Amino acid sequence: MPVISEGTGTQTATLATEHILATLTGAKTYMLMVDATNMVGGATPDTVVLRVKAKALTAGAEILAYEQSFVGAQGSKLKVSIPIPSLFSCSFTLTQTLGAAGRAYPWVVMSV
Repeated sequence: MPVISEGTGTQTATLATEHILATLTGAKTYMLMVDATNMVGGATPDTVVLRVKAKALTAGAEILAYEQSFVGAQGSKLKVSIPIPSLFSCSFTLTQTLGAAGRAYPWVVMSV
């Protein structure tokens, strides 16, 4: 199965703001990959929440399908979501909830 890039970019976080990285439609299985190299620890460690929201029905609302939080400097710097199958749409978000400053997070959404 080929892996296809569906969207890519770098999000510089504004603290406590949920940033929508991509909203994609189509019957595919998606994965979010985020580079957490810029996260730091210390007295006020960076805290980041990655979310994937999907629809169960075409007329339904997007609801949370995946959520993972990361705190401080990361040993394993590349974060990859579980594969999320979607018939209708998926949204991918990043929120830096804590830290001394908003960091830059390179990201890509892939499909298989």
